[in-house]
Amino acid sequence: MSALKDLLTIDRLKVEVLELLLENMTSVNTYEEWFTLFGPHFNRFFNIQQAEFLVFDKERFVPMRWNYSTEKKLNSVSLRDLKEKETEGEAAVLSLFHERGFVYADEVVVIKDDISGPIGVLLLKSTEQWRTFIALPESRRQFIALFSMIVGTVKQSVYRIKQERKYKNLYAVTELFHSTMDVEPILNGIIRSVKNTFPDFETELILSNDYGETLQGIVRNLHYTSERDSTLEAYVSGNMTTEQAPELNARLLNVPIRGRQAIYGILQLAAPYDYLFSNSQMNYIGMLAKTAGNALENAKLYQQSHQLISELQLINETSQKMNLNISLDEKLHYLLEQMDISFKPSQSGFILYDHEREGYNIIGLEDGFISFNGGRFIFYAEDHFKETDEPLFIADIKKQGYVDAEYRSMMAVPLLEHGKVIGFYLVLHREPYYFSFENFKLMQSMIQHSTLAITNSKLRERLQEMVDKDYLTKLYSRKYFDRYVQSSFEKDESGVLLIMDVDNFKTVNDRYGHLKGDEVLIQISERIHTACEEWNGIGVRWGGEEIGIYLPSCRIDVGTTFARQLLTDIPQLTNPSVTVSIGLTEWNQKNVLQTSEIFHQADLALYEAKNSGKNQMRIYGTTNSLQ
Repeated sequence: MSALKDLLTIDRLKVEVLELLLENMTSVNTYEEWFTLFGPHFNRFFNIQQAEFLVFDKERFVPMRWNYSTEKKLNSVSLRDLKEKETEGEAAVLSLFHERGFVYADEVVVIKDDISGPIGVLLLKSTEQWRTFIALPESRRQFIALFSMIVGTVKQSVYRIKQERKYKNLYAVTELFHSTMDVEPILNGIIRSVKNTFPDFETELILSNDYGETLQGIVRNLHYTSERDSTLEAYVSGNMTTEQAPELNARLLNVPIRGRQAIYGILQLAAPYDYLFSNSQMNYIGMLAKTAGNALENAKLYQQSHQLISELQLINETSQKMNLNISLDEKLHYLLEQMDISFKPSQSGFILYDHEREGYNIIGLEDGFISFNGGRFIFYAEDHFKETDEPLFIADIKKQGYVDAEYRSMMAVPLLEHGKVIGFYLVLHREPYYFSFENFKLMQSMIQHSTLAITNSKLRERLQEMVDKDYLTKLYSRKYFDRYVQSSFEKDESGVLLIMDVDNFKTVNDRYGHLKGDEVLIQISERIHTACEEWNGIGVRWGGEEIGIYLPSCRIDVGTTFARQLLTDIPQLTNPSVTVSIGLTEWNQKNVLQTSEIFHQADLALYEAKNSGKNQMRIYGTTNSLQ
């Protein structure tokens, strides 16, 4: 009974956490904020007052607030130290964290993923509720699996929001750069953009020309004889450099401001002495500096800026639309519309890999495209992306040996998820050399800016499915089932409800173990999935070994046939073989019920079936059992 209670606890916690993730996916943007939200839930379930999560980063377990500090990272717990202490026992592991200042902790839970390995460590001051719960191996396994999913989802969400904020900021400053030929607003825009992204850092522009003479306090001139070596190295090589400056108590990051023809100066950031710039931050600063260098180039660039602004606006509008809380299908169709407006192709569409069915999900290509030799273009692009994730640009595909090709111009950009190609966007035109290289670059930008939104939509749909379905049986949850039945009452003319209970299920668990009992439930659920597809029904895990089935727009004769087939099939397909008892009831327009009433009637019929000897079904309102 205690094991069942703990499983129900983890199920309730899972549902609450998943709902919390869905509700805050677009509003919370730091790890600390996310885990502050999770805290009250763990407190309510286990009365835990003190807890902290350490993220696994570069072979070390690091508190989130230490993330960018080199010195503090070196003082964190390494994976090697943890493994050594684990061989000495729990007390040794605890001492490892007590030495780092986590003196309150009396339990360490290592969160691991079967594929990626260590994810982090949960430190906590345990309680009686927690110790009772975590003592069971299955409870511990499910809790670790849940926490692994939380960390993965939070990483995705934080990364997406940070990227969105950076690109919005980059778009804003780029728009400023290309709206004027006046240098002062451009340079002010660079400083403001960096300050918006890194408000705690000192920022300085060091330019190689005379701008500094007229913009005192904004920039200064680069002096070759007195500049720091790291600053000169960045200016000469065109590559970023970093330096720890003890006399300034700062770490300096020197970013070249370069255009197409020359390097115009250095954007220098001064961070705390032990700060560690991430690759993402350096990439962003590099993009900002590159944009600034282009803005300082010549009048020709200014003349071309109107087209660039138009494209950036298109990307921004598309990104905003793609980040709305709409379905994945709606996002892809919207993106297709934007692409068709921009490039006016003869054919375009998304080709998403469906590994389960060993095929494709194709969105956008016209009917009959594949049957009329269109498949060759899909296969060509697919073969290309098996070798590389670089975009594909072909001015005339006839030169690739496709002499009779109906379409001549071709572009394809991969959709990447965790570095893996999950599909691609394909665009074709009948004329050769139809697409310009600028079209190609714009298409890449639009797809790249949309990929995170597409990935998050897929993730959100998977999360919603996890909320709506039981983790073990993949049957629907009670909450979803209640909504479905209520909707049927409002639009259908009739319906049949069955409630099924596995006979003597406790005996199965006691004799064969709970894992075997779970296998039996899974075997039964798989049969119900198949049966529901045949009869357009829906199954729900009512609780424990009880399962509910609803058949919309059906009458009791159909329900009886359905139930009789289950009574026959289930003993044959289960191992160990079990029987079930089933209670049925129906409603129709002449007998309109509330959802609670139909549930109660089916439950009473099930009670009669159980009390009449089990392995049978009973229809509510009848007296005879039906084998």
